[in-house]
Amino acid sequence: MTKTWYFLRHGKPVTTGILTGSKTDVAVSELGVAAMESALPKTVQFDACISSPMQRCLSFARKQSRQSNLPLVIAKQLQEMDFGDWDGRTYEWLWENTQNPSIGEFWQALGNIHRQMESPFVLSGLELSNGGRLSYQPGIPHTT
Repeated sequence: MTKTWYFLRHGKPVTTGILTGSKTDVAVSELGVAAMESALPKTVQFDACISSPMQRCLSFARKQSRQSNLPLVIAKQLQEMDFGDWDGRTYEWLWENTQNPSIGEFWQALGNIHRQMESPFVLSGLELSNGGRLSYQPGIPHTT
């Protein structure tokens, strides 16, 4: 039997214009929640809900798991990456003050990694993952 994973990125956070990594745990906005709700497939019967521990993902995952009577798994592996000293800084500050690598070089490198990972995958559940973070394990194919 083939199973399918549905990845749902968190919606717009209440704080924008900053690099939100694992140290900057901001909530999802009402607009973000509405976008997430509208993005969920209405005709799919989910087996489970798996979420990052970040509140911008977890609050929605908890709500969905309660409403749908689904088991909720909080997976630290899905937590946003740690951006170190960049975490929580405004994008304006990052563009003006980063070098070796610059913020632009950093994002370009992430895009290259993503393109190298593109292939189909089959697993099951609803996964709510964090912005900018792709969960990938070698040997487990995935979709984008």
